[in-house]
Order: sequence, then C-alpha cells, then structure tokens
Amino acid sequence: MENEAYIGLPTMCLLPINKTRFKVVKNLRLEVVRKGSYHELSPKIFDKDSGDFNLLDNDVLYIPSITKVLLAEGKYPELKENQIFSPLSLTFTDETVIIEGMILEIINIIK
Repeated sequence: MENEAYIGLPTMCLLPINKTRFKVVKNLRLEVVRKGSYHELSPKIFDKDSGDFNLLDNDVLYIPSITKVLLAEGKYPELKENQIFSPLSLTFTDETVIIEGMILEIINIIK
C-alpha cells in the first residue's frame, strides 16, 4: 500500500515542524451547511450514491466531510501552488458551520 497514489480531495493536515516563512494573504470566513446530502448540494459533482453528511454528529467531527462540503457549495478557497488554507476556528450552529481561517503563502523554509 505504501506505493499507491490516491486522487481525491485534501483534508486538514499537519505539516512538518520547521522554520517556515509565510505571509498572510487573506483572512476568510466560510459558512457551510452542517448536514444534508452531497448530491443535493452539488448534483454536478456528486451522484446520489455519495450519501449524506453531518459535520458534527454525536460530538464527532468529520473532517474530510468539511472539505467535500466546501467543494460542493463552491466555497473551497482558491489557492495557488505555494498557498495553504489554515483553519483557525470552527463554530457549529444547528444548521451551519462557520470556518474562520486564513490563506497563507509559503515564502521559504529556513534550514
């Protein structure tokens, strides 16, 4: 399995700890629905077999679903190759999730 390559949506991840120089490009506040059907959000991207989602269900946060919902709602941040989106907070209401974060541009890694 170690040589397999996967194509799919990235999810939140931890990067190696090092001295990275970056600058803040933009602060973002993204609001998405908390639960529903992927297909109903975006029938052009997801088929009926894609299933339903609930981003916070019984105190369990489903991180990969956040990425899919951002894409389905057309709210996935537009990033250049040297940029990342860094979520800072997630606020859950009954109907929505508010994601506050920033787009960072990586300038270089100091060795």
